[in-house]
Amino acid sequence: VDVQLNIRGKKLSDDQKKMITEHNATKTPLYLIVLVTELCSFGIYEQLTAKIEECLSANDSEELFEVVLKRLDEDFKGKDWTVNATGKGAIESIMSLLYCARFGVSENEMKLLLGLVDQRWARLFYAVEELLVIRSGLLCIKRSQLKKAVQKHYNLGEERQEEIRTYLSLFFYNGLKAVDTPLSRIVPELPWLLEKTHQLDKLREVITEADVFRILCGALAQGNYDLVKYWKTIGDDADKIVASYMQSIEDALKKATNSAAVQVIAVAATRIGQYLAEAGHFLQAVQPFKKALTLKEQVFGKNSKEVVETLADLARLASSQGDMKSANQLYSRAIQSSKSLFDPTTSLTLANIKIGYASVLKRMDDYETALGYIQDALGVYVRQLSPQHLDVALAKHNMADILSRMGMNEEALHYFNEALAIKITAFGELHPSTASTLNGIGTVYLNVGKLDDAKDAHEAALRAQEKALGRDNPE
Repeated sequence: VDVQLNIRGKKLSDDQKKMITEHNATKTPLYLIVLVTELCSFGIYEQLTAKIEECLSANDSEELFEVVLKRLDEDFKGKDWTVNATGKGAIESIMSLLYCARFGVSENEMKLLLGLVDQRWARLFYAVEELLVIRSGLLCIKRSQLKKAVQKHYNLGEERQEEIRTYLSLFFYNGLKAVDTPLSRIVPELPWLLEKTHQLDKLREVITEADVFRILCGALAQGNYDLVKYWKTIGDDADKIVASYMQSIEDALKKATNSAAVQVIAVAATRIGQYLAEAGHFLQAVQPFKKALTLKEQVFGKNSKEVVETLADLARLASSQGDMKSANQLYSRAIQSSKSLFDPTTSLTLANIKIGYASVLKRMDDYETALGYIQDALGVYVRQLSPQHLDVALAKHNMADILSRMGMNEEALHYFNEALAIKITAFGELHPSTASTLNGIGTVYLNVGKLDDAKDAHEAALRAQEKALGRDNPE
C-alpha cells in the first residue's frame, strides 16, 4: 500500500492503513490496486476516512469498480457533460460504447461518436485512463470485472446494448459509404454490429460489397470464419447468396471507370467463386467464375495467365459435378493457352493444372495421356519443391493409381510406397491421407495375388481411418 501511495505522493494515517489491511477483500491484489488508485484520485483529505469506508463497503473488485464509476459520474455530471448523441453522461457514454463495441474504439472514433473537441476529450481520458487498455490502437475496458461493473452500473440490458450497437453500426456504415475510414477498421466491427442488432438486409449489403468480401474471405485462410457465420445468420440459401454477390459485381461494374477497376472486380468475382466452391456450392460457384473469365478476357486478353487460372477453376468445378466433358474441354483450353505463358519445366501453376487434368482423364479412362501429364507435373514438383513436399506425395500417389489401372503393378507399388513414406513423415501413420495410400497398396497386392500383404495393408488403412475419423464414420 505504502509503495503505491508513495508513487503518487500520497500518505495514509496508521488507522486508515489498518482499515485497509484488515479488510478481507484487500487480500485480493486487484481489489487492493483499484482501491489505492481510487484513493489517490480523491482530493479532500478531511473526508478520506469516509471515502475509504465507502470503498470498503464493496465486497469484491466488481463492486469496487462500481464505486469508481459512481465517483466518475459525479465528477462529470450536469448538462455540460451530457452527450447530445446519446443523451447520457460522458463517462456512461464512453464506458457503454467500449462495452458494446466488438474490439474497442479508437480515440478519434470516440471523439467523433461523442461530438467532443480535443480539450474536453483530454479531460475525460485522463479521468478514465487507469480503467482502460490500448490494444492495436483501440481503447478497451481493461478488466473483465470492470466490464461486469459497467453492465450492472449502467443497466446495459439487451435492449440498451442493441441501441448502442445500432448507433455504432450507423457510425461505421457511414464511414464505409463515405470511404473516410480504413476498411481494415470497418470490416472487423460493422458486420458484427449489424448481426448483433439483427439488421440482416444491411448485413447482406455490407458483406457482398467487393472490398469487404475480399477482407472477410481472406480471413478464412487464417481460421476466421466470420463470413460463414454471417451468411448462416442471414439464412440465405446458396442461390440467394450468389444472386447477392452477382448484383454486387454488376453494381461495381457500373461505377468502374477504367480497366484497373475492372481488374479488381474480376479478382473479386474469382474469390467469390472460390468461396462458394469451398463451401460446397459448386453449381452456384460457376456463375461468378464465368463472370470473372469474361472480365479477365476483356482486360488481360484471352491468352493470359489470369484467364488460364480461371479456366482451371471452372474445369475443377465441372469435374466436381461429374461433368467430365466440360472439364476436359476447359482443361484442354487452359493447357493450350499455357504453352506461350509458362515454362513447362518450372511452372508450378501449370503443374497444378496438369494434375487436375490428369484426374479428369483418369476418370475418362484415358490413362496414357493422364500418366504423361502427371509425369510432367511430378518433374516440376521435384525440381521446384522439397522431395518431401506433400504435392510430390500427391503426384506419386496419383501416378501409382494410374499405373495400377494400366496393370503396371510393380511400378505402381514403387510410387505408392514413396508417397506413403512422405505422408507418414508429414502426418503419421494414423491419418486419412496415409490410409488412402495404404488402400492403394492393398489394391496392388490384391491385383498380383498377394492376399496376405493386401489384407495387412487394408487393415492398416482401416486402423488409420478409425483413429482419425471414428468407427461410426461412413468412410
